[in-house]
Amino acid sequence: MKDNSVTKKIRDYYALNSSVNLSYNELFNVLQLSKKEKGLLSDALAELLNSGTLRKERKKYQLVNQTKSVQFQNSTRNARTAFRPSPTSINPNLIEGVFDATPLSRNFSFAFVRGAEKDYFIGAEDTLNAYHNDVVAIETKVRRGNQEYGIIRKIVKRFSENLAGDLVKMGTRWTFVCSNPKIHNWFEVTDTMGAIEGEKVILTVLNWGNPISGKAPIGKVTEVLGKSGDPQVELISVIRQYNLPLDFPDNVLEAANKLSDVISPSVLNKRFDLRDKFTFTIDPASAKDFDDAISIETIDNGWRLFVHIADVAHYLPIGGDIFTEAAKRGNSFYFPKKVIPMLPERLSNGICSLRPQEDKLCMTVETEFNKKGKVIAQTIYESVICSDARLAYEEVDALFASAETMEKAVTSLSPSLVEALYESRKLSRLL
Repeated sequence: MKDNSVTKKIRDYYALNSSVNLSYNELFNVLQLSKKEKGLLSDALAELLNSGTLRKERKKYQLVNQTKSVQFQNSTRNARTAFRPSPTSINPNLIEGVFDATPLSRNFSFAFVRGAEKDYFIGAEDTLNAYHNDVVAIETKVRRGNQEYGIIRKIVKRFSENLAGDLVKMGTRWTFVCSNPKIHNWFEVTDTMGAIEGEKVILTVLNWGNPISGKAPIGKVTEVLGKSGDPQVELISVIRQYNLPLDFPDNVLEAANKLSDVISPSVLNKRFDLRDKFTFTIDPASAKDFDDAISIETIDNGWRLFVHIADVAHYLPIGGDIFTEAAKRGNSFYFPKKVIPMLPERLSNGICSLRPQEDKLCMTVETEFNKKGKVIAQTIYESVICSDARLAYEEVDALFASAETMEKAVTSLSPSLVEALYESRKLSRLL
């Protein structure tokens, strides 16, 4: 981006006076700006702060220390044009982190930056124009009492330039209120795209504002999602707000389709075979992926409990296409009547789902408890299981409710399953 005239004057001045600290008014006077140029001064200073060229300390602007802040070529004639730090040339002592605006959204006068090693306190006046989840670079300071805090000097990367929210008309002007309350400011809207008040929209940010000059952030509507409050519209809004991935890349689906659902003898021989243990799962009635199961046995001095967790890692070699996509997603996202899975359906609902009457690979935690519920012994190992039953919470609740009311349970559950559930409940109550 080409410097405006005021930005150039500031750069040229600091190129020859690298150690000075000047306030806004002092800069206006020393640069001998016109009234027209004064209107550009705030924007120019904000640009230089954002690029890491300048920093602000006690209302005074100073040049950030750089290894090559000025290059004089051969004469004073060249000095005025030599200072041109690149946009990424920032103080090497700056620390990167993720901006957390949670306190600001709750009307506190501070925020945090979550660094790799620790968190930094950021005063509201030192947030530059950062928004929640932006990656920022901060300069650290130490207060009296050795309390460490930070000042945001640069926005490294915006979390998203597309926000989901609602339109509000204020007089003749339109304002955008983000659905995510941690986006702590309202945005001016230049184009509503025909949307009306009460509709959920996607706003593309055109300008993130300038707190120094009091300029509000600005954006334009690029998509109208529908009526606010409609469950389907709200669902789409959340998906769009957080850029959630609705589909898997072709290479990931191809890799999943190549996986075999048959467990080879060589794999079985390396695992504890627990297929003879009576095993069951309990999940919501609508669940399709059953990722944990239990087996329970009564022993002389208490119980032996087996908790079986689907061994997804067996099917995801590190660095493979499925692993890389799963790591990027991090987790599955659960909505009313909809799930955005971390793994392709062939894995999550098929190969790795502990469905009844199918051999499955697991990691099993085996624990012995005494009659007081105290752990006597515990181990973890790779196993293969075969679930005997798939239960819904409602079935189990109905069984236990009948016991509470001393009524005979009317159930289709097998005697073995009923006995296992009651023993599980005894142990659960002790724990």
